[in-house]
Amino acid sequence: MTKLTKRALIASLTLLAAVCATSNLYATPPSAEGYIQVDDSLRLFYRVYGEGGEALVLLHGGPGANFMGVGPDLLPLSERHTLIMYDQRGGGASDPDPNGASHTIDTHARDLETVRQFFGLERMTLIGHSWGCPLAARYAEQHPARVARLLLIGPMEPTRELWDERVRVQQEVHQRTAKERAALKDREDLIDNPRAMLRAEMDLWQSSYYYDPARMATKRGDYSDAPLNMHESYQVIGAAVLQDLADYDLRPTLAEMHMPALIVEGAQSPLPMEGEWAWARALPNSRLWLIEEVGHAYPFVEQPEVFFQGVARFLRGDWPIGAQAVSR
Repeated sequence: MTKLTKRALIASLTLLAAVCATSNLYATPPSAEGYIQVDDSLRLFYRVYGEGGEALVLLHGGPGANFMGVGPDLLPLSERHTLIMYDQRGGGASDPDPNGASHTIDTHARDLETVRQFFGLERMTLIGHSWGCPLAARYAEQHPARVARLLLIGPMEPTRELWDERVRVQQEVHQRTAKERAALKDREDLIDNPRAMLRAEMDLWQSSYYYDPARMATKRGDYSDAPLNMHESYQVIGAAVLQDLADYDLRPTLAEMHMPALIVEGAQSPLPMEGEWAWARALPNSRLWLIEEVGHAYPFVEQPEVFFQGVARFLRGDWPIGAQAVSR
């Protein structure tokens, strides 16, 4: 056997072992799950994966969605860390909360503090996804000593002006799948299967964000793993939080935060990029990491090897290769 053949064989076996280990990791059941009582008698559903190492707390997008949309794809982080996921109030498997007045950014931040106390965490790294990023920032503003790092993935814009522009472009982006979404109501395999219908609708909605929609076949997250009235609660909760945020601008408070912050987005996102740059310009100890061949918000699905290697460096106290400092 030649040296080249030996190297190829070793490389193949190494890759196979890594794939098997990752597959086993995705199949690993949670080390704990249950409910956390918050201050107004609502319960938040949680799951914990892994143990030891730094505590990572996932703040899912929405508002009004659930951690099952992205949590399963982030499980490799639990190999060396304790990964905590919870459904925010009114979403997912947490108690329904029809009281729109309770859905403010400060109420959600208080819920997060209850989560921290429940697990007895002195400090934690917050992983924000979309709306979870402003929530992470508000919590870090109020409890800076409790936040070790911020990992902000596909963040919701830090100002209302930038958010409104994003919504305008987002509506144009989703027109790409409008015909396919309209056709779902006539599919015989979905008519009598509301769960499958919800999944098909959510998959088409997400596909507009991907650089390569075919890569969605590898994703493990499923937003439809939630009550069937998710669309209704999503709209109620989202509208309430946006009303509470009003003409918000997070940049002045971001400028006072000095914990390391990594802003991650796809280099080929179909949405405006000014929001990501605004986050990086405002946070004094941050880097902006744009990953190639990735659309909006799902780098852990489209380029998982690159994403998890870079995040591992960040969690060790370094910056991913290619992450750039942005002048302020």
